[in-house]
Amino acid sequence: MKQTADKILNLDEARNLVARWRDEGEKVVFTNGCFDIVHLGHIDYLEKARALGDRLVLGLDTAPDETATEASPQRLADKVAAYERGLIASALAAHGGSLKPVYEQLGVSRKTLYEKMQKYGLDKNLGSGLLQDDF
Repeated sequence: MKQTADKILNLDEARNLVARWRDEGEKVVFTNGCFDIVHLGHIDYLEKARALGDRLVLGLDTAPDETATEASPQRLADKVAAYERGLIASALAAHGGSLKPVYEQLGVSRKTLYEKMQKYGLDKNLGSGLLQDDF
């Protein structure tokens, strides 16, 4: 799995990647939004959008009150990290704290899920009975 910051592309990079995917016969789906506060509705929306094709391209809009300097690559990386944390947290909740269906659903390895949980402080309940590693 690529690092979150590596997935943020400028317009030219995104166009080239989408062209390559299309040349390879993949169906590319695009959606966009301002995901400054990620909630389960966003997760549902993005999962449904992703199901429509082979690849999902997500355009991140800036909030209307953000200036150009606030819409920096680091700010976008922070938003993507917040989304990633929300995605993992909501998947954990949806599966009752069971880890195996979460890493299978997200398409990541068990190790990657553990690393992400640790990065976002979601590993605090491991061993408490609230999360179970049913590997």
